[in-house]
Amino acid sequence: MKGFLRKDWYLVKDYWLPYIPILLFACLVPGTWGGTYILMLALALPRATIASDEVRWDRLAVMLPCRAEEMVRSKYLLYGACILFGMVMSAVSLQTQRMAGRLLTRWWENVFSMTLPDILRYVLLQGGFSLLIAALTVPLYYRFTARKGAVWGNILVFIFLSAASTVSFNTLYGAPAGTVALQAAVLAVLALTAVWASFRLSVRFYKKRLRGVYQ
Repeated sequence: MKGFLRKDWYLVKDYWLPYIPILLFACLVPGTWGGTYILMLALALPRATIASDEVRWDRLAVMLPCRAEEMVRSKYLLYGACILFGMVMSAVSLQTQRMAGRLLTRWWENVFSMTLPDILRYVLLQGGFSLLIAALTVPLYYRFTARKGAVWGNILVFIFLSAASTVSFNTLYGAPAGTVALQAAVLAVLALTAVWASFRLSVRFYKKRLRGVYQ
């Protein structure tokens, strides 16, 4: 497992380095679009490792005593790590805007009025929806390849990450604490259940792909 994660880390490190200037710029973009872009990148990086495996690693894996469950599990762990990193960077982005709104101009403060609890609530919603996106898209990558499944993945990113998280936040804005906690618990259970079912389905598809069932 550690070897699989290290292999993917080398690829992710080379892939995301050119995006660092854009990542830093996204942290300063007014509103929530910067955080959304950061999480979109966090979802794209693990997909790049799956695409790379389709070209190189899968041919080698069939000759090694590597269990399909371990290889697929490493991808889900990578998704979890990237989403967690994206949530932290999204919170940094929103907090940076909050601090800048206080220090710079009154106009910026009026445009961006989220408090720190609002930021944490929004980032948690983004993280939950990001897990749902990963759960829905990873089986598509193993069934139809990462390149073909990327189209559906981008559609789901737009629907869930950009639209649904904003709508959910606006719906819960000012709601009682009990309602917010219930919504968060439902989203967490739904996301974790979806990830478990997604993992089982991805393992099944990956085994068939290694056997040459999917071309």
